Amino acid sequence: MRNHKQKLVNLIISVMDPALALDPEQALQLWFMNIRPSGGMRLTSLGFDTLIKCEFEHWPVEVDRLKVRLKPPQLLGLDRKMQSPYYIDYRKKRLVFFGSKDAMMMTLCGDVDSFLRTL
Repeated sequence: MRNHKQKLVNLIISVMDPALALDPEQALQLWFMNIRPSGGMRLTSLGFDTLIKCEFEHWPVEVDRLKVRLKPPQLLGLDRKMQSPYYIDYRKKRLVFFGSKDAMMMTLCGDVDSFLRTL
C-alpha cells in the first residue's frame, strides 16, 4: 500500500503549484490518516482539500449511517480494503471517493457494512 500511496503523492506533487509543493515524505504524513507502510488510503481534511484543489475527479456518496461516527470495525475494514483515496465527511454525512468503482458500489450497497462485504 505504501508504494501505491507514494506514487499518488508524487503524482499530486507533480500537478501542484510548485510554490505550494511539499517534500513527498511530509506530504504523505499530512495527507493520509494512516502513514504506516500497510496503512490505508483514508485522507485527512488537508489531503482531501489538496486533491480537490488539484481537480482530481471525486464522487461524494451520502450515507445515512454517518449520522453517528463509523464504528472501529468499519474504519478498519475501509482502511484495509480500499485501494483508492477516500475521505469521511461527518459534517455532510458522506463518503467522498476518488475511485468511480468504489463510489458506484457504495451507492448500490447503500451502507458501509454491505459495501465492505463487496470489497
